[in-house]
Order: sequence, then C-alpha cells, then structure tokens
Amino acid sequence: RAFCREIGIMQGFAHPNVLALLGVCAAADGSLRMVRHATARRCRRRRAPPHRRRRHHCRHHQRTTACRRRPPPRPARRPRTSAAPSRRHPAPLCCLRVQVTDYVPRGSLFHLLHRARGLGPPSPWLALRLLADCARGMHYLHSRQPAVIHRDLKSQNLLVTADGSVQVADFGLSRECHGSGPAAMTRVGSVQWVAPEVLLGHGYSRTCDVWSFGVLLVEIVSGQTPFHADDTKGIYENVVKCKPNYSPLVSH
Repeated sequence: RAFCREIGIMQGFAHPNVLALLGVCAAADGSLRMVRHATARRCRRRRAPPHRRRRHHCRHHQRTTACRRRPPPRPARRPRTSAAPSRRHPAPLCCLRVQVTDYVPRGSLFHLLHRARGLGPPSPWLALRLLADCARGMHYLHSRQPAVIHRDLKSQNLLVTADGSVQVADFGLSRECHGSGPAAMTRVGSVQWVAPEVLLGHGYSRTCDVWSFGVLLVEIVSGQTPFHADDTKGIYENVVKCKPNYSPLVSH
C-alpha cells in the first residue's frame, strides 16, 4: 500500500530538479509480481555402474549384450497436507516492487560531502548552486495541487546528476497536503534533519520541509549537521531544545 501511494505521488512529477518516474515493474493484470527461486533440476539418466550390470547370451543374434537392472518400483507419494513449500516450487520470497527512474551517476549529496576522499565543504558558489536546485525542486512540490510534503528531506535524498545539478528523490514518506492547516502528525523522518514539531508529534505541514532545508544549508556549507551529538538521544534533545552546534565556517 505504501509503495502504491508513492507511485501515485510520483507519476505526475515533471521538473528538472525532481527525480522523474519512468515506469513500474508490475504484472499484466496490474498486480505486483511474486519472485520465486528456479530450483527445478532436470532429471538425467545415468548409466549403471559395472558391478550392477548383468550379462546374458542372446540366441537369435549370437552375441553378448549388457543390460541394466530395472530399479525397484518407487512407493507412491503421499499427498502433501502441510503448507510447507516444496523443493521445486518454494514459497514466494518477496514482492517485486521496482521503480524505473533516471540514472544519476554521481550518487547522493551525502556521499559527496562525507564519504568522498579529499573533498571538503564545497566552494560558496557551488554551495549556492546546490541549494538553489534543491529550493526549486521543493518549491515545485509545494506549489502542486494538492501540495506534496516530502517529510524526509536530507542529503541522502538529494541526487547529483552528471552536470552537477541536484534532484530531490525518495518519496516513500511523502504526503499530499490539502488546505493550509496541519496535514499530518506522524513522527517520521531522520532525527538530524527533522523538525521539532515532527519529533514532538504536533501537527505540521510544509514548514517541516523548510526546517530540513535550513539544516541542509548548514550541512552543505560546513560539512556537518548543526544538531550533531554523540548518540541519537543527544541529537533528539538538541533538535527539540533548538541548541545547534555551529562550526567556525558557519559562524564566519
């Protein structure tokens, strides 16, 4: 159900800074396919070993031939009463849920900021370019009818294309917002980028994405999130109490 909801939200997107949905892998009748392991093996007839062969004399042809002993008859198979899967046809393992999207060669922005070797925070003009692309994509989502709240905006969900532009991706937690009032109260998202009202379980709407965008701004400029701590509990307290730990780059 969540997968179908995500597909329903993504199927109308058409913006250069939002990841486009090209298709979905599904069955002909519209239902999702089931994946099975092909474990059926062909039965090959093997020649009997020499010690099991017997030789007899044929009077008509006056020659000696070799024949194999016939195997004993196999007992009849009992009908399977339990619901346990067989060896040839195991139970379905998982549901084939595949989205077909554009290929983004440079991966996520999080990988370029934190895991790439030798790369620190980007230059000011590059940081402005990345933030501008993200802002255009989020403005497109918030301007739709109905508006779409991402609710999980973070550097892992920003993909960098070959020309250096940014695309907003991963709409698994997104939700459509009808009207100007609170659209949801569910506690979702990543702790380091989520807004305080989301962690506290209060009603929220588009403003939660604005908070996450501000966290992204600090992360891109300084290379670390403003509410970082030693553990998840410390991050939670910093976000709820609004106690950021800015690096010297942000202060400068």
